Amino acid sequence: MVVADRPLSSARYADRDPRLEGLWRTDDGKYFYVVYGPGAHASILSFGRDKKGIDTGSWDIFVTRTPKHTYLNITARDRIAREQMRFGRAKGYAFAEYHFSWFGELSVSPVGGDAFSKAVEQKKLHGKNEFLTTTISRENPERIIALIENSKSKDVFIGTSRARKIGKP
Repeated sequence: MVVADRPLSSARYADRDPRLEGLWRTDDGKYFYVVYGPGAHASILSFGRDKKGIDTGSWDIFVTRTPKHTYLNITARDRIAREQMRFGRAKGYAFAEYHFSWFGELSVSPVGGDAFSKAVEQKKLHGKNEFLTTTISRENPERIIALIENSKSKDVFIGTSRARKIGKP
């Protein structure tokens, strides 16, 4: 996973993607709802249930478009998970590439992988590697985008999750 202290673009110039808005069901049976507020800022509320109980989370997002991909800039808002609760806003941004299939299925691929940890080790990006997270700090967002778009997908994306829209806002 990659976390950065800056988004991939300014939130002031973010694009609104109305296709994201609504209620979605993931392939693993969880749900999330995307709603836009004023402007191009949206929030996501996820919820699901398994043998151990209910798991929810919420994030603020905005979209960055490049010639090759469309990305979500994601900041965690709060998380309520089995027997633990944490409120507040995360201090960093996570990123995910997303696209829609021709029949409207949403595919989301979180940004992370070997390319980032290697770039930090080789001092090509400012940051540090800790366990499974690479933290990027004081880096020009254009350099992060260039690394993502000029690397092989398997080196910069951590799997893909798919969801189908089941309700409109």
